[in-house]
Amino acid sequence: MTSQVSKTVLRLEAEDVQALKDGINFKRNPEDGKCYIIYKGKDKIRACVNQCKHQGGLFIEDIEDLDGSTVRCTKHYWKLNVATMEYVNPPDSFMQDELEAVLSDTDGSLELVELNPPDPWTAEPREAQELRAGEITLTYLTHACMELKAGNKRMMFDPWLTGPAFARGWWLLHEPPSDAMDRLSQADLIYISHMLRCPRPLDLRPPHLGAPGTPESGPSRTTGFETTALESFRTT
Repeated sequence: MTSQVSKTVLRLEAEDVQALKDGINFKRNPEDGKCYIIYKGKDKIRACVNQCKHQGGLFIEDIEDLDGSTVRCTKHYWKLNVATMEYVNPPDSFMQDELEAVLSDTDGSLELVELNPPDPWTAEPREAQELRAGEITLTYLTHACMELKAGNKRMMFDPWLTGPAFARGWWLLHEPPSDAMDRLSQADLIYISHMLRCPRPLDLRPPHLGAPGTPESGPSRTTGFETTALESFRTT
């Protein structure tokens, strides 16, 4: 597969980010003269190169736009909704290639990052191959935990397999299989989509390796869940 390369094409300092108005903003990189469009929504910033995908025309404000999200091409009057990156005139035509808008948590700056190619899996497409029976299996274990097996590789999702969470406010509704911890310890990849607050760290050591601290215990692996020690609490 073709490697994907990232490049920062525009950087705005914190004061420039704060000066962005809601809706459409046109920006130009003073170093190379290239132009970009930044859309500031309620909870997200989106951005793209100011270039129509049809024949490379420049976008300008659309005087017919009522909600502040559409720009118009100066060549053939194509229209792009920058809030969705979808061309609305003509409809069902193209999607605009989007830049990654990376907002810094430390200094408040904004970087527009170009990924090239944007979809590396389409650069060298492969012919579709039929799956053999049992080649890929997806097994539900409990809560949000599932096991995906593809060939000889095993992936586990969100392995909350024992004990309560959120100060004993959440409990497992379904009892996981008896070998769930063994499956987890043999996983090639563990994907955690969000954090849970557990009363103690979750030890992924297979039962046959012994208890923690014993000579036969072997190496320990933990899930990476955020853990909180609950010394005492009371209800009123």
